[in-house]
Amino acid sequence: MDLDFIKKQSEPFEKRLLLVDSTNIKSRNTKTFSEADIIPNIENILETHPKRIFITLFPSNIFRQKTILNASQKFKRTVIPYGRSVENYLQTAIDTGLIKENASNIKSAKSVDCGHDKNIVIISGCQGDFKGALRRVAVGEDAYFKIKEGDTFIFSSTPIPGNEKKVSQIINKIYEAGGKVITNNDLLVHSSGHAGKEDLKILYEAFSPTDIIPIHGESYLLNHHRDFIKEAYPKANSH
Repeated sequence: MDLDFIKKQSEPFEKRLLLVDSTNIKSRNTKTFSEADIIPNIENILETHPKRIFITLFPSNIFRQKTILNASQKFKRTVIPYGRSVENYLQTAIDTGLIKENASNIKSAKSVDCGHDKNIVIISGCQGDFKGALRRVAVGEDAYFKIKEGDTFIFSSTPIPGNEKKVSQIINKIYEAGGKVITNNDLLVHSSGHAGKEDLKILYEAFSPTDIIPIHGESYLLNHHRDFIKEAYPKANSH
């Protein structure tokens, strides 16, 4: 065994480059909540709201979908995945074993009474997508779901910068049709997948970079993140 070679490989690199997410650099929440923090609120809503519940989210958030499945089983409610992206991600998670829970209460919109009060509908289109299932339901154009008095819509997501107006318009349409909406402004029902400022400091310290490049964000976010690095971690060059 070449001990000198191994020692040489284990020595610190002269340069250590860290590329870091910038999405939440301007957020008032300096530390991101854990996914587990939202579980009690999701369970409470499913337990206390007797009518139909629609939950819109980022479909790729499999942990969130598992939370909803677990809660729906706990309170004996049927889950209907609705929208191509939600259906595809959920089926892939089941096929690959990422979701191992009993999926017997998952039904397709074609196979059940879509108007039943016990339904939990996981619906795509949380960003107000024009072709999204959520928009179709909100404006009354959907073939399976029509909003009725007592329906509750949970936005287990936040608008990506630039999508705020589209999401706001959908929320207004839901209220006009007789439904009501719960967002993160009302109750903790969403945990961001993006680091807050305190989380970023932990990353900087953990990786001890010589250079940091802010990524994943619009130009003004990248620039604010660069300035934050200069203040919070001056040991590294920010680019």
